[in-house]
Amino acid sequence: MLAAHLTDPHFDARLEAAAALALRGDERGTPILDEIRRGSGTAAPARAGRLA
Repeated sequence: MLAAHLTDPHFDARLEAAAALALRGDERGTPILDEIRRGSGTAAPARAGRLA
């Protein structure tokens, strides 16, 4: 289940899960994508440009 990976300790797993959910119209990944865009929390800011 993709939603289970939203709390994964690995950045790439969280990013991929959040993006996949968003592509499917599932809003559960939106807070994670927002966090990554802001570069806050445990997100990797250098990779956030991929979301722009």
